[in-house]
Order: sequence, then structure tokens, then C-alpha cells
Amino acid sequence: MDYPGASPEIVESEVTKKVEEAVNTVAGISTLYSRSYEGTSVVIIEFNLDVDGRKAADDVREKVALIRPLLRDESRSRASRASTRRAYRSSTSPCCRPMARRVRRS
Repeated sequence: MDYPGASPEIVESEVTKKVEEAVNTVAGISTLYSRSYEGTSVVIIEFNLDVDGRKAADDVREKVALIRPLLRDESRSRASRASTRRAYRSSTSPCCRPMARRVRRS
């Protein structure tokens, strides 16, 4: 998701953490990675190989749609699905000072 003009720290607290919390409940996730850059949040979800990629992407989109009203109006989503990696990405435009996190599922 893009959040124009926001620092990596603001992107992390205002967008990235909220997206992580929302999508972390989707079934079949093996790993969830995130990075917060200046103006951009990147969340990468890797699914177990037995998960239907289309269903997983729909589930992620649904979870993100539920939190959209909680995000600032300035943030915009540019979601895409990378089927070869069985991953769902919320953005692909990294720039400037990244903040990276790896979230372990409990």
C-alpha cells in the first residue's frame, strides 16, 4: 500500500501492522514478511503448497477490504498476486530506508 509522504516508521504503525494483523488469520499461510519504506508498505504472504492460490488471494483481498476504513484516506492499495511464488504482495515499489519484519504465526 502506498502512503505518500509518510516516513517508514509511520508507514509501519499506520499501515503495515494493521495489514499484518488482518491477513494473519487467513488459512494456509506458511510465512508472512513485511517491509515499510518511505511512503510504501510491502506485505508478502507465502502460502503452503496445498492452498488454492486464487482462494488465498481472495481471502487476503477480503481481509484488506475490511480494514480499509481504518486506514487514512492518503493510503492506497496496489495489490497484485505473484502466483509462481504462491505469494500475495500489496506493493512492488521499494524505495528509501526500509524497515523489515518477519512475522511468525502462532
